Amino acid sequence: FPVWWFLRHPRSTVICASHSLGLARSFGRRARDLVQDHAEQLGFAIKPSHRAADNWSTTEGGEYLAVGVRGSIIGRRADLIIIDDPVRSHAIADSKRQRDFIWDWYKSDVSTRLKPGGRVVFVEYKAEDPRVPIKPLHKMSEAQIKREAAVFGRFVPDFGRVVAQMQFDMYHVYTVDEHTLFALGIMHRIEDGKLNADHPLSAEVIHQVQSRRALYVALLLHDIAKGRGGDHSELGADVPRKFGPRIGLSAEETETVAWLVLHHLAMSNTAFKRDINDPKTIADFAKLVQSPERLRLLLVLTVADIRGVGPNIWNNWKATLLRELYWRTEELLLGLSPEAGKADRVRAAQSRLRDALPDWSDADFAHHIDKGYPDYWLGLDAEAHARHARLVHRAERENAPLAIDTQVDPKRSVTEITIYTADHPGLFSRIAGAIAVSGAPGGDADESCARAGIKAIADAIEF
Repeated sequence: FPVWWFLRHPRSTVICASHSLGLARSFGRRARDLVQDHAEQLGFAIKPSHRAADNWSTTEGGEYLAVGVRGSIIGRRADLIIIDDPVRSHAIADSKRQRDFIWDWYKSDVSTRLKPGGRVVFVEYKAEDPRVPIKPLHKMSEAQIKREAAVFGRFVPDFGRVVAQMQFDMYHVYTVDEHTLFALGIMHRIEDGKLNADHPLSAEVIHQVQSRRALYVALLLHDIAKGRGGDHSELGADVPRKFGPRIGLSAEETETVAWLVLHHLAMSNTAFKRDINDPKTIADFAKLVQSPERLRLLLVLTVADIRGVGPNIWNNWKATLLRELYWRTEELLLGLSPEAGKADRVRAAQSRLRDALPDWSDADFAHHIDKGYPDYWLGLDAEAHARHARLVHRAERENAPLAIDTQVDPKRSVTEITIYTADHPGLFSRIAGAIAVSGAPGGDADESCARAGIKAIADAIEF
């Protein structure tokens, strides 16, 4: 990293601090040797008269200084200070006295040796090492998340304003800062491929985005204006325009982050509150997004944001709607045929259903898939399709005029009732009325008509 920095800022001063001078000196030695080995390509070299591992200079006027945390910092004021693994062990991290010592050192030495407009970078590359107190966000306890948020809030005042801020609604389990850090941990797991089964589309497109830095910073800042009064999306969009340049984002990345913060609720609102089978819905959303890159960024951010709200918020219904909205919008943005793409996805859904019904004959399967309209195949997952298929097959085999199936989803705290019967006018409203009379509060309802005049109705009802 220091070599890259000197390439962009050749006359700057870099100070690297770690929990020990020896570790910081080791980093300096590796960076110095890298410059020396690639001097011709870099366009600068190490000064022969000033090449100690803990204090070396470049021929372009750059200077590198290594210090141990709580050590004295002398010489020129720094353009960049890198603090790499500031504590050695859990015992030190858990000691308030030791933390206060480090904080006092930061205030008295680090902040005073930083040039106006200078930057501080924290590097925690040993996050998987159990001997150090830094752990990946998805492995942290709530107490650890609170500590991380409190520390970060002291360095970024805007984030400090949402530390421990409660969210008074029926969905959010965590405070704003905890939710943000949990969401970042989820995004990291998606990028690492650890959630491929849950989020196959996000796990694919996250590796296609042009700036992962913009994606992560947008997620970090997406709720940063909560509690200020007014629309937190609009208020929050102003924060990255100042914060982005401070942390080294380009003008384009900064503008992307601001756009994502402003519209971070747009994809979920469109998918869950509007009819995505309506071409105008897709056209309106595509007009807002404007590019496949923004679409990819917004999808991954939306998924991480929803998953970070609480343990029981994500479900297959939301996943299916978000994927379908993404695919239809992408087709429109790329000028592809919506009908061709839709047909491909219907065939893919039917293929997954075939895999889930290995005991069915080809004739039985062909007879069944001829019943559903395209929207039926695109609105549910393979597990629901298989459950419906067995219900329909059993009803037809027994020549039953009415077939009912119930499925409890403890994660969503709902019971899904599937009814298969002959269609007649007013059927849907009568079923909905009977459910209401029974005292069960209604949830989501989906009505899927079959070609043969048969109706399958799936109602999610909260008990």
